[in-house]
Amino acid sequence: MFKTITISQKGQITIPKEIRQRFNIMRGTKIFLSEDNDKLILELKNNKQEKEEWQFLAEKNMSKIWDNSQDEKIWAKYLTK
Repeated sequence: MFKTITISQKGQITIPKEIRQRFNIMRGTKIFLSEDNDKLILELKNNKQEKEEWQFLAEKNMSKIWDNSQDEKIWAKYLTK
């Protein structure tokens, strides 16, 4: 199914009624927005998936801080003593 939707003045979208009904989307339903190159992706996720997703994102972002050669040299210095 393809639908054209319009972005509101506040940047909001409305999911068409027939799609909301088919996927049982109601007020308070959590939907994750992600991007893949030039595509936006909306996904329904349950609480377990949500926790795993946030954990993955946190680890991915923190690895940029943790994984660096300067820190590795410092740790190696202390671990070899």
